[in-house]
Amino acid sequence: NTVITPAYTHNFGAIPVNSLVEAVFTLTNEGNDVLNVAAPTVTDTNAADFSVLTASASELTPLQSAQITVRFSPHAVGNTSAIISIPVTGNETQDAQTLQFNVRGTGTDVGEPPLVDS
Repeated sequence: NTVITPAYTHNFGAIPVNSLVEAVFTLTNEGNDVLNVAAPTVTDTNAADFSVLTASASELTPLQSAQITVRFSPHAVGNTSAIISIPVTGNETQDAQTLQFNVRGTGTDVGEPPLVDS
């Protein structure tokens, strides 16, 4: 059992085009097996507006956590979203799963003040 916090959907809020905001997500192994964590990927129509900067561990022992930093930097005005996928395999069971969470945000004109969810 693996958990991602904050929740499986994150709203970065509204920020000016070509600026950036980052959020840190925690991946926790709540099971009894050692998990092998592959590199996260970003997919969907607006994937270019989001990037994974860091993933702090490639193996998670039971109850261990890893930090994943995601950056939002909109390239155009408007709503945007993407899916972050993290392939995970159990060390002993070889059970594979892909954890996914949704990210979204809004690009605004440079003259508008930023609005960021807290």
